Amino acid sequence: SIVLTGSGATSYSWDNGVTDGIPISPFILPINYNVVGTDTNGCSNSNAVTISPIPSPVATSLLVPSSDFCVNIGVLFNASFSQNATSFNWIFSQNNIVIFTDTLAQTTFSFQNAGQYTYLLIASNGCESDTLEETIFVQPTPIANATFSTLIDLCVGAPIIFNANNSLNASGFFWTFNEGNPDITNSFSNPVIITFGDTGTHNFMLEAINICGRDTLNGSITIDSCLSITPVFTIPNVFSPNNDGNNDIFFVEHLGIDALSMKIYNRWGQLLYESNNLNAAWDGRTTSGEESVEGTYFYIITISSANKKETFKGTITLLR
Repeated sequence: SIVLTGSGATSYSWDNGVTDGIPISPFILPINYNVVGTDTNGCSNSNAVTISPIPSPVATSLLVPSSDFCVNIGVLFNASFSQNATSFNWIFSQNNIVIFTDTLAQTTFSFQNAGQYTYLLIASNGCESDTLEETIFVQPTPIANATFSTLIDLCVGAPIIFNANNSLNASGFFWTFNEGNPDITNSFSNPVIITFGDTGTHNFMLEAINICGRDTLNGSITIDSCLSITPVFTIPNVFSPNNDGNNDIFFVEHLGIDALSMKIYNRWGQLLYESNNLNAAWDGRTTSGEESVEGTYFYIITISSANKKETFKGTITLLR
């Protein structure tokens, strides 16, 4: 509210419902107020005043980047596009604890930890203020971690499963093997199966990736000769391709064999997967890349060793 008061006379008469010295209600549009002042001699004079209201502020924030917020990466918070505002107050908090404040129109802040944050922008014009409250999510950087396993031994020619599922905060992986099966020298798959043709220590690298960056792990594995080994193999009867890092692929654990072929069919006899790779592995998808439904599927696997060639037919249960 405002108060209009005359001077230089003893009585005053205002238009537009104004009483001298009494607050008037808020208004929206500019209004002209006319006043007539009269002194004790009955002489009068008039004057006028135009009052324009100050428009209300509207708080607006622009963020750079506008999404994909990452730990330790500065974010620019810009309130310059707020309307009718002359001062600003930023308040950043996490779990209802204030961690940062600023009064500049533009401020930069780096979040030290991943998680959910809230920021409050108060835009003022000296008479009133407008408040904007937003929630943002800060993503962590990835941490690479690799494991390898085999149901037999770490031997020349044995398939070894490399798994990155113990990595943290990763949305993708990239494997590099300097030696081994050339088909997967570089791979975005997880897990991957690789065989080594020589004894000794073999190096590998795993990169864990997400929108905030990547982390690199360098590792090694020692392979033995395992001489005079009788060819052995294991064909599982169930697997669950749900990307949990446990039993995600159907493949034959083997040692000492020379060749392997695999064909997978559905109940209608349609071929879903075929490979002549020694490390053939079915991930539960069709030839067109679609996920197969839960159920029973049929395999034909042919295994060859130095003195023997055998074909095995059976069923595999797919669980989701």
